[in-house]
Amino acid sequence: MKKYIFILSLLFTSQTFGLAKIPIPVVGISNTDMSAMYNLDTRLKPLKVVLDCQSFLHGVNLYQQNSNGDFVKEIEFYLYESECYEIYNFVKKRSDQNQSSCIVLDTDKKSYELYDSCTQASQNI
Repeated sequence: MKKYIFILSLLFTSQTFGLAKIPIPVVGISNTDMSAMYNLDTRLKPLKVVLDCQSFLHGVNLYQQNSNGDFVKEIEFYLYESECYEIYNFVKKRSDQNQSSCIVLDTDKKSYELYDSCTQASQNI
């Protein structure tokens, strides 16, 4: 649990302090009402992560729940369509095998990396 709290705090302080890499631990993926938009289960409440492969601007969007219970977009990380589906296929395959994964967003380089776990990713951050 402490690991998840650390990652959550890292995620939201990254915008304030200019940290370049944001690790997102993913334990599952689920469909939404939209055909190519997916909720990534991070178990980092009150964080909501959406992989949007449908909108004009594809990307990973991170939302934080405010005191009213509404989700407010905190981070938009844009992707090309092929990148969006690469992330989807990686996370979906691992989720179907009951395995976690980790997406590391590099906000400076505008790139991402996919790992089997955020522990593995932390060795490269």
